[in-house]
Amino acid sequence: MIAIEELLKTTNDANPIKKSYLRRTRYYNDFRVVIDKLQSLLSESDVEDILTNKLQLSKAKYDKDTYFEAATEISVIYKIATIQNESFTYEKPIRSDTKKNPECTIHSSGFIINVEAKCPKLPMVEEPDHDGQKVLVMKSAGRVPDYFIQFEELKNTIESNNQDVKMVAGKNKDNTMKSFLQSAHEKFADYRNDNELNVLFVALDDIHNIQEWWYYLFENEGLFTPKPFEDPKTYSRVDVVVFTNLLYRHKNNENINGNAWLVDDSFNLFLSNGHRQGAKENAHRYLLSYIKNHTEEIKKHKVEGSAPEYILEVLKVASYVREELEKNGIYYFNKKET
Repeated sequence: MIAIEELLKTTNDANPIKKSYLRRTRYYNDFRVVIDKLQSLLSESDVEDILTNKLQLSKAKYDKDTYFEAATEISVIYKIATIQNESFTYEKPIRSDTKKNPECTIHSSGFIINVEAKCPKLPMVEEPDHDGQKVLVMKSAGRVPDYFIQFEELKNTIESNNQDVKMVAGKNKDNTMKSFLQSAHEKFADYRNDNELNVLFVALDDIHNIQEWWYYLFENEGLFTPKPFEDPKTYSRVDVVVFTNLLYRHKNNENINGNAWLVDDSFNLFLSNGHRQGAKENAHRYLLSYIKNHTEEIKKHKVEGSAPEYILEVLKVASYVREELEKNGIYYFNKKET
């Protein structure tokens, strides 16, 4: 058994686990529950790699992107491991023709669930201040033809009438989403039967961030639309993407409700890949039954407003969180006010 408190002695004080340990907040105690479970399932060398290399315990240097990628992966692995199963494997290839491996696999009640987890690097402040001017960031919902021409026209109009405003084009991360899908595709196998499900978890930040990533899948030329900007054969082995706000919850672990390490305390959406190789409906429903999510509810949600429906639809995720959850006292992001 690895002595975690010994590792913490030389851990950088900026590390969230070390910070929680010193402040005696629940994040550290919740982490211990998760890592104790994983220690019962994984080899000592695997656990040591998680603790020292991924979570950077015992390390004098701290890299936040490495940490949050590891923490969100561990949250997903812990959840999958706690689903009733006949077998659990960690970082083992599922195809004989490659050494690439998903995070984990379980065999459960006749189903095989293969899971990969990704977490994008998200800067704390996306755009800098421009000489004291107010910065207006414009982003497109999906890929828009002649976007930069339209942007420049709108930018000139707004800035010429508002001297204290600087308009900038926001960065679109749909290529990152594409890379996540293609990376997972390379680790998964081609269709074998309807009882094997390949799942990609993507850990995201606040609700606006999740809304943006929704665009990458479902808005103009989105990767799950009939006419995506990339050949769907390059990610057809991925059956389901799960968007989760685990990144937000790990980053803001002192200011949230519930347990930052638990997938079921997070905001989760299951998004089926329309280009997947098989329907796998029973396997999909089986996993849905084990992970708390808002997939069906958000499908039924109607965004109120007088704008055209296609405009209201791009606000669907954010609207659902505000109108259906937070107005009813359910907070997955900021801590509920008392």
